Amino acid sequence: MKYIATIALSAMLVSSISLISGGTVFAQQGKLNQGTLAIITVDGLVGGLADVVSDGKNLSVEISTPYAPDPDKEFEAWLVDDKRGGSAYYLNLGTINENGTLNYNEHLINPYTYTHLEITSEPKNDLDPRPDKSNIVGTTELIEPFGK
Repeated sequence: MKYIATIALSAMLVSSISLISGGTVFAQQGKLNQGTLAIITVDGLVGGLADVVSDGKNLSVEISTPYAPDPDKEFEAWLVDDKRGGSAYYLNLGTINENGTLNYNEHLINPYTYTHLEITSEPKNDLDPRPDKSNIVGTTELIEPFGK
């Protein structure tokens, strides 16, 4: 298992180095806007990957991480309309499952309003619908046309 985690982290590191050095991690296909983004932890490490695809109305987000939350916690993913004077609205994409993945597909009126994707550590079976902003464990900025 450690071998698989090492390979996954190596792949994420290569992606993040490519992103930092100006290499292409973002690709466009027709009218869809797609990007593979590194999720950066609060310690500055690559904590996972997020694929974000939208045609302006339909949004697909796939997240993967080799990390697991503490036993009494779970990771939740959020799209955030913030950082640039937005509404500060957090859209919950759901809980990252036990195998470290999350798939979100939805029809949205304007998915491009979101500027960031954040991962929080939340109590298991949390009844509070808001994110615990004091426990953000990873974040990534969405690439244009997001943030409109």
